Formats: sequence, structure tokens, C-alpha cells
Amino acid sequence: MLVQSQSVASLTSSATSTSTFRANTRFLASGTQEMELHLVHTSINVTPQRTTVIAVRFTLEEADDTNSFLAQFFPQLPPVTQPVTTRTTIRIQLPFKEIKGAYYRYNGSLTTPPCTEGVNWAVIAKLATFSPAQFNQLRAAIPVDNARPLQNVNGRPVTFFAL
Repeated sequence: MLVQSQSVASLTSSATSTSTFRANTRFLASGTQEMELHLVHTSINVTPQRTTVIAVRFTLEEADDTNSFLAQFFPQLPPVTQPVTTRTTIRIQLPFKEIKGAYYRYNGSLTTPPCTEGVNWAVIAKLATFSPAQFNQLRAAIPVDNARPLQNVNGRPVTFFAL
């Protein structure tokens, strides 16, 4: 199920980082996936301000294996009934087993309005999994579609790094 509007449930993990759940906004050689988590990091006390997004892509696992990293977010997701960004401060445990390894790197833009350019993206190559129950929890919190349409590369290089 792809999500297609501009609603976003966002959780602030520190003064300079935001975690945003969105449906797939990227298409790589492995194809599309059901969900993407954006860990948005913005510099402070630096001019010009810099933004880096780490994108963790998720695919639905038919087995009912709960993803423990995602499980820490769901109890704190407020329902979103209209296009808005909701922020809640939480402490998260990063999924190092999920985010280490190969990744794609490119310069792009934010996926939410005003879609600011000059964003450094790192898209984790390996798909993480989440359970049907977690999909249903996320859908209950974000019942409207929120994926940005696929964007053209426009000549920008996309580099693959294998670690």
C-alpha cells in the first residue's frame, strides 16, 4: 500500500534530529518498499545550515516478527487526521544492525514542503522488515497517504558505497 499525500508523523529525537515515517519516496534497483524512515539531522551553530537525511527502507515481512526499533516509536505516534507535522520528543535507540553496511549517497531535497534543496542523503541499501501488526499500527496513526512522487535524478550522481 503506497501512501500519497503530504501528512507526516514526525518525532523529534534531539534538538537537531527528526525521525519521520513516510511511505516509499525512492526507487532503487531493489524496487520500491512499503515504508521509509527518515532520520533528519540539521546542523546548529553552522552557517550555512546543513541537513543530512539517513533513510532506512522497510518491507513488509509476512511473518509476525516485530521490528524492535520501530516498536519504540508506535506508542508515541499521535493520530494524524489532516496534513500536519506533529513533533514529540523521545529518546531512541538507533538500529545499528539495520543501518550499518552498504548505502547510496546523493544530494537532493527534503521530501516535505518546501522541499528544500541541498540535502545530503544516505539511503541504507539493505531493506529492514516490519510486521503486518506494525504496518496496521502505522496506518492507524497515519491514515492518509503521504509519499512524495518519485523525483527525476536530473543529472545528479548517485554513489553506492559498500562497507
